[in-house]
Parts: sequence; C-alpha cells; structure tokens
Amino acid sequence: MDWLFNSPPSIWQWIGIFVGFIALILAMVTIPHLIWGKPKITVDWDIAEIDVGKALECKIWNEPLTNKVINWFTRRDPVEDLNAKLDICEAGSGKVLVSCIPKIKDFSGAYAQRVRLSSSLIPACFSIAVVDKNDNQVYVRNGRDTDKQNLAPGKYTAKVELLIDGIKPKKVQRDFIVKKDYPFARWKDL
Repeated sequence: MDWLFNSPPSIWQWIGIFVGFIALILAMVTIPHLIWGKPKITVDWDIAEIDVGKALECKIWNEPLTNKVINWFTRRDPVEDLNAKLDICEAGSGKVLVSCIPKIKDFSGAYAQRVRLSSSLIPACFSIAVVDKNDNQVYVRNGRDTDKQNLAPGKYTAKVELLIDGIKPKKVQRDFIVKKDYPFARWKDL
C-alpha cells in the first residue's frame, strides 16, 4: 500500500498537469456560449409590398453575433419553436376585434404558424393589416388566407405575444391608423 501514498513519478505529474490544462481550456470555451449564445429576439414594425397590395408587418429577428472574436468561440442559438398571437384592439376602449395565430413567413419564404428562427439579419415576419390594391380595403387575415375581417377607419392597437421555445413570452404592441384615403393604413408614429 506504500505505492498509493507515495508521490507519483515526475513524468506522471507532468501528464496530470497537461491533462488538467486541456480540461481547463475545454471548460473555458463554454463560458462565452453561456454569456452570448442565448437567442436575442428583436421586434420591428414595417410597411411592405406584398402580392395583394401593401401590408403593415411585424418583423422578428434572432440577432446574430457581430463581434468577430466572440463569433470565433461561439454562435447564437436558434429559437427552435416560435409562434405568435395577434390581437387587434380598438385604441381607445381596448376592445379586442380580432384575435388569431398568424402565419409567420420565415427567411426561407415558407409560411407556418410555428417556425424555427436561426440567427440571421433576414427577419421572419407576418402581416398585421393588409391594404388590398384592388378595392383599397384594409383587412386582417385571421390566421388563414381565406378568412378576412375588414377594418373600418379609426385607430387600432396591434398586440403581439411571441412565444419563444414554448416558455418565454415576449409582448409588444404598436398603434396604427386606418383611413378612407391614401395611404389607407399606416403606423401611428410614421
């Protein structure tokens, strides 16, 4: 039992130091990912030209890492499951006029109610209100292309609740105005 309590030969001490140093390096590489690797969701509002006319859109990004040194060690995690709930309310009373789960267009161009959002400068988006170029009516799609609800001229609030990976809700809202004349619909502060 004397061999157990004696100090090991010097070659084994150096091997132990080397293996410990490698383990320390491997552990240190995970620290940047813990700090900067989590998804960072950003929401913006825009007006876009679409096939049927013009749309007030909600755009969603999972911001990529821009620091080249940090990017060498880690990447931003994707959001594996993103879906949204849209409520269109009257601006004054808060009465909900439309409540739906919209189809989200991901950066590949596919539409779905649940999407995977990789870190990218190209956003995923969905329409809040659409201005039909043929009859200049403003309507909201109720989650399906065939279900439309027209909006009368007035002030409205778009309330969006994003459900990120099924556990982290993010709530945003923005006011918009529907008018009888051109441009028929616009964000309130534009």
